[in-house]
Amino acid sequence: TNRFNEQITAYDKMGNILGLKRYGQMAASSYGLIDNLTLTYNGNQLQAIKDVATSSVYGNGTEFKDNSNQTVEYVYDKNGNLTKDLNKNISSIRYNILNLPNQVIFAGGNSVLYEYAADGTKLRTVHKTGATTLTTDYCGNAIYENGVLKMLLNEAGYVSFPDKKNHFYIKDHQGNTRVVADKDGNVEETNAYYPFGGTFTSTNNVQPFKYNGKELDQKNGLNWYDYGARHYDAAIGRFVTLDPLAESFYYANPYTYCLNNPHNRVDPSGMASRYNWERQRYEDENGNEVSWESVRQEYRIDEDPTYEISIPDDPPSKMEVDGITGAARKPTAIEIANSKKEATIAPAIPWWLVGSEIIGSSVSRFLGPISMIFILQSDTEQSKVYVDEASKKKKVSSAEADYGEPSAEHRQARPSTKDIHQKGRKRVQRDRGGEKGDARRTRNK
Repeated sequence: TNRFNEQITAYDKMGNILGLKRYGQMAASSYGLIDNLTLTYNGNQLQAIKDVATSSVYGNGTEFKDNSNQTVEYVYDKNGNLTKDLNKNISSIRYNILNLPNQVIFAGGNSVLYEYAADGTKLRTVHKTGATTLTTDYCGNAIYENGVLKMLLNEAGYVSFPDKKNHFYIKDHQGNTRVVADKDGNVEETNAYYPFGGTFTSTNNVQPFKYNGKELDQKNGLNWYDYGARHYDAAIGRFVTLDPLAESFYYANPYTYCLNNPHNRVDPSGMASRYNWERQRYEDENGNEVSWESVRQEYRIDEDPTYEISIPDDPPSKMEVDGITGAARKPTAIEIANSKKEATIAPAIPWWLVGSEIIGSSVSRFLGPISMIFILQSDTEQSKVYVDEASKKKKVSSAEADYGEPSAEHRQARPSTKDIHQKGRKRVQRDRGGEKGDARRTRNK
């Protein structure tokens, strides 16, 4: 027992691993505890790791190497990218605008340089170890080393050069490369893995694609898996940078691998899978097809209570699919009512709140246009009243009085100029006492 075992002894409330024990091969015929780690954090960012195990791994198996005894052994930039790892003797890590590492510098002067296409596809790595430089170019499925074709990848394995031999992969349900064999069936490499992707001690190592079929870079003690969108450290079960789509999964720790459940989940690209509308399939960051089962596991479709209806066993090829996350769109309230599928409401949401939202949406949808008709009709009727009242007053506007010709109706209602003068003369005579008044005033004089 405990020959090869990996135990997580504790997590914090944010899903960060607080303790990890790893058992492995210590000598040719002995096994025991090779890692007993205690991890400390600043928020979700790793701060330091202490290993109290006294034995080391035998051969090329995975183990954590505790090369520092500082309070702060890991440093991050403002984007959450790891910039220093004292346990790996990494003094500096620089990143491009996509938060992908373009330079890793070790304390001894060794380095790794990365070049990418505009979409983040890795094109070249340059490893400098002392006076030796190894340049690896990635041209689609062709891999060159120092300008010479080395491997030609295919669905079944790869073709090695310059011998032009075919090599075949035998993979498990998670896409892990377990066996590499030649065309005659001769086994060239065998791999066994810890739950978080570390490798057991093996006798042969002929190619770099291991856990989940990802490339493992072991040069200069880096020991990172390249997942495309970011790099993964299997010795501690964490990515070194944030999930590029972390805002879409606020409930998840952005550094953890597969939500700390590597037994039945895989991470195709280090981020959420995307849906390719033209090819109508799910793809990872490199454009490789991702199975529907992997997408179900990645998005926790079967167990995430935020999904409102049950998802079918087959991919939603005829449904509308979100182009960013690749998840099927959520149906509307009417579609839920018309569907015969059983609704699955999140237990945290009261049923009466969901019901009121659906009813309120339906009422506003059907009564809204009716209420607008009544409002428009009432406004029209009221405007007619205003017109009738204005016409009954039979007044001429100021513009008509000054410049315009009044209407026939107004002309009949308005007195003529002669009438106005006659009325004015009579009013003056009345005020002065008339003609008789003038005579009386004359006699009095």
